Amino acid sequence: AAFLFAAAAFELMSWDSRFLGSQRASEFLAPNPVFARAVGGAASRLITDPGLANPNKTLLYHARNANGYEAFYLDGYPQYAARSEGAPAADASRTYLSKLTPELDRLGVAWRLKPDGALESSRTALPLAYFASADGARVGIDPRLELETPERWRAAGRWPAQGRRLILAQPLYPGWSAWLNGTPVKLRLWDGLLQAVDTPAERGAFELDLHYVPTGWSLWAAITVLCWAHWFSRRRLAW
Repeated sequence: AAFLFAAAAFELMSWDSRFLGSQRASEFLAPNPVFARAVGGAASRLITDPGLANPNKTLLYHARNANGYEAFYLDGYPQYAARSEGAPAADASRTYLSKLTPELDRLGVAWRLKPDGALESSRTALPLAYFASADGARVGIDPRLELETPERWRAAGRWPAQGRRLILAQPLYPGWSAWLNGTPVKLRLWDGLLQAVDTPAERGAFELDLHYVPTGWSLWAAITVLCWAHWFSRRRLAW
C-alpha cells in the first residue's frame, strides 16, 4: 500500500511540476496612475472587460467595479446583467459585462476598462443619485452625494417640483435603511434592482441618509461573543 501511494504521489507531482512555479507579484500590483486619476474613489462605477484576468484589482483604487469574481450575487443582479448584455452574463463565480448599455448607465457605470488597458468613457452614464419623473426620466438638479463609506450614503439638495422619486444606484438589499430629514422612510425597488425614495409630502431642501447594517447583526455579534467566552472559559479550566 505504501509503495502504491508513493508511486501515485510521484506521478502526480511529476505532472503538476509543469504548472507550478513562483512568479513576482509586483508586476501585477504595480499602480496605474492614469487609471487612479480617472476612477480612483470616484462616485461612479466601471466595468472591466471580461478578457482581463484580475477584475477585482480595481478594489486597490477604491473603484466600484460592476464586474468581478463573486461567491454570491445579490437577488436580481444576474437578471439585470443578462438584460444589459442581451444574454446570460453571469456564471457560478463571476459576471461578464462587456459593453456600455442603458442598464449600466442607470447603474452609474461611467467607464469601461478595455483589454489593452485603455479607458472608454460613457457620456450617458447617470450619477449614483438623481431625481426621476413619473415616467422615469431624469429631472431637476442632481443632489449632492457623499459616500462616507460603502455602507453610509448621504444625499442633499432641493427636491424639484417634477421629481416623483429619488433614485439611488445601489442595489436594494435587506439591511439598508433610510432617513429623510431625520424621519425614517421606506426604500422601494427601482428598475428591478436599485433603490428609490418616493417624493415627500413637502418638497424643498432635504437631506437623505442611508445606512447598511447586516440583518440580525446584533444577534450574531452577541452569539459570537458568547461562543468566544465559552471557548476561553474551557481553555482556562484546561490549564
